[in-house]
Parts: sequence; C-alpha cells; structure tokens
Amino acid sequence: MKKIGSSFLVVTLLLGTGMLNGNQVEAESIDDVKDEINQMEKDKNQLDNKQNKLDSEKSNTEEKIQENLSKQDTVKTDINSIDQKLKETKNAIKTKEDQLIKTNKEIEQLKKDIKVLKERIKEREKLLKERLRTIQQNGGDMRYLEVILGSKSFGDFISRSTAVNTIMDQDKNIMETHAAEKKELEDKKIKVEEKKAAMEDQKKELESLKVQLNDQMAEKEKLMEKLEEQHESLEDYKISLADEQELLRKQEIALQKAMKLAEQQKAELEQLAKERAAKAKANSGSTTSSGPVITGGNFIWPASGSRSSNFGWRTHPIRGTADFHGGIDIAAASGTPIYASTSGVAMPGHIDGSYGNHVIIVSRIDGQTYTTLYAHMSSYVVGSGQAVKQGDLIGYMGSTGASTGSHLHFEIHKGGYQGSGPNSNVVNPIKYLN
Repeated sequence: MKKIGSSFLVVTLLLGTGMLNGNQVEAESIDDVKDEINQMEKDKNQLDNKQNKLDSEKSNTEEKIQENLSKQDTVKTDINSIDQKLKETKNAIKTKEDQLIKTNKEIEQLKKDIKVLKERIKEREKLLKERLRTIQQNGGDMRYLEVILGSKSFGDFISRSTAVNTIMDQDKNIMETHAAEKKELEDKKIKVEEKKAAMEDQKKELESLKVQLNDQMAEKEKLMEKLEEQHESLEDYKISLADEQELLRKQEIALQKAMKLAEQQKAELEQLAKERAAKAKANSGSTTSSGPVITGGNFIWPASGSRSSNFGWRTHPIRGTADFHGGIDIAAASGTPIYASTSGVAMPGHIDGSYGNHVIIVSRIDGQTYTTLYAHMSSYVVGSGQAVKQGDLIGYMGSTGASTGSHLHFEIHKGGYQGSGPNSNVVNPIKYLN
C-alpha cells in the first residue's frame, strides 16, 4: 500500500483552497478551469438524464410490481381452487384409509369365523362318523323298527316312536346344519378373497390419491414460488434503482459543490491575472509565468487489509446466486481506518439494503470525472459536500448494509457513478491503485 498522504489530484480545483504563493499560482489556468467547469456542467446534464431514466425505470418497475400483485390475486384464486382440491383429496384419502381399515377388520373377522366353522365341522364330521358306524353295526334303519315293535304297550309304543322320530330328526338337523355350515365356510372363503382383492384396489386408489395430492401440493408451491420470486426480483430491482437514484443525487450535489469551488477559483485566477497585468505594467515588462500544477492521476489504496473479493462475476455471499461484483473487498478488523483514494468532494450516507454506511468522492483527474465509493463502514467522519484531500481519513471499516463481515467494498466509476452492473462504467480498481 502507498503511504497515506501522497500528492494531491488537481488540488485547488476541487479543494477550493485558492492558495497563492508569491507569483506562483497553485491552480490550473483560467481557460483550463473554464474547461473543467464546462465539462462538469456536461457531466451534470448527463446525471440529470440518467436520473430521469431511472425515474422512468422505477415507475415501470412499480407498474410491474402492481401487475405482479394483480397476478398474485389471480393465482391466489387458483391456489384457493387447488386448496379445495387438496381438501377433497385428503378427505378421499381418509375415506379410503377408513375403508382399508374396515375391510381389513372384516377379513380378520372372516378368518376367525372360518376357523370356528372349520373346528365345528370337524367335530360334527367326527360325530356323524361315529353315528354312522353305530348304525352300520346295529343293522342300519331296521334297528329303529325293532325298537318300535318291541314296545310292551300302546303307551310304550308311542314313547318309543316319539324317541325314534326325535333321533331321526336330530340326525337330519345335524346333516342340514353340517351342509349349511360347509356352504357358509366356502362362502366366507370366497368373501375373504373378494375382500383381499377389494383391499388391493383400495390400496391402489389410495396411492393414486396420494400421488394426486403430492402433484396438487407441488403445483401450489410452484405457483407461490414463481410469484414470490418475481415479486422479490422486482422489489430488489426497485431497491437497486432507489439506491442508484440516491447515489446519483449525492453525486450531483458533489458536482455542484465542485463547480462552485471551480467558479471561486476562476474568480481568484481572474483577479490574480488583473493584479499581474497591473504589476507587469508597473515593472515595465518584468513577467513571471506559471502553468497549471497537476500532480498526476494516481489512486491510493483506501485501507490496509487483505483482498477478500475481486472485481467481476462471482457467487453472491448472501443470496448464493451469480452476481457481478462492481469493486474489490478489503477485509480487516472493524474500526480499521479508511482514507480518501483521491482528492475531491465527499458525500456520506446510509443505504441499509446494500452499501450501509458509505461515502462517495467525486473527483476530476486529467479532465475526467471519477467517482469512488467506499461502503459498509462502521461510521464516516466527513460531512456532506466536504472537500477532502487524497489520504484524508473519511471513516472506519465495518459491516453495515448487505455484508457478511467487516470489510471495505471499494468501487471506481470512470465518468461518474452510473450504476454498478456489468454494463455500467464501473472499472476494476486494481488497474488504478498504486
């Protein structure tokens, strides 16, 4: 880094000191000062045009924001419709889930019923086999006849006949019940298979509904993200335009201050010329000439520290997106002094969403307007429209505004500030710093 306090740049033009040292005038010639004033007037007109353009762009952006808000209303209606579909789909999923639970319970109950039926049929078949074996051993149906014919009396006949009929009816009922339960068993087996098939269909329908639900939710999120992204982008652009307007306004004030200082200097030079002419006349032709004193067009490093980010395209440290970095970052501890890289007119300020506490300095170097920007300061120590010399303390390093840590963001704009994008007149500071 160059030692702070190096030679000034067009010292008296922008500092308005009007220093006189004997016959030597530490300023540019009257014609040069006039040229500088005319050039600054042109720069001011360009700034006015740029400001008007920004006003128009800001107005258009505000219209787009309103259009976006209108679209949001339309999309909100679509989202409400999707929400209704989501509600219906969720209800359908709940119904299907309830059906699956019910079907599963029915299947489990059928399985229990089948198990009971199987056990009863098994026992009954065992009983029937025993009865058939007994009948066969006793001569089949003739044994019932012997029982009836062996009655001792009519009353005994009636009793025996009734007993035989009862036994025969019981056998018949047993057989009928057995046949009915076997049929019921088969029916329940069929129902189980049918319920299982129905359950598989219900599962497929449930999965389909869940897919539909996910699609509807994704559609809703996509609509919301798109609108929010558009709105955020427009709002960021609007803020960016507002920041540019603010910096252009400050730059215009600085140029007006510089023009005022130049006018004062021109008046001093004209007065000096008159005094010289009178003195030359009195001294019969003894003259002393002095040309303009221009001390060069160098920029000095504005602060000590390590270079943490270069000029050009990079990944934004906060948003994580591709971003054009219109300057360099010098990282150091908070409170590190920051010095004027050039002589000129300073304008401090604060822009919360971007530069935080910052200072711009408008300078005229070799007939060219330059604006230097010093951002993210913890504080600044210069006043509005204050003339500063190269190497003067203007503030202290910090992390205000859109910043992730203590550093100085430093920009150089050749031709004055007209934005910090890749298509603006911002230049790589490394090519200018000594």
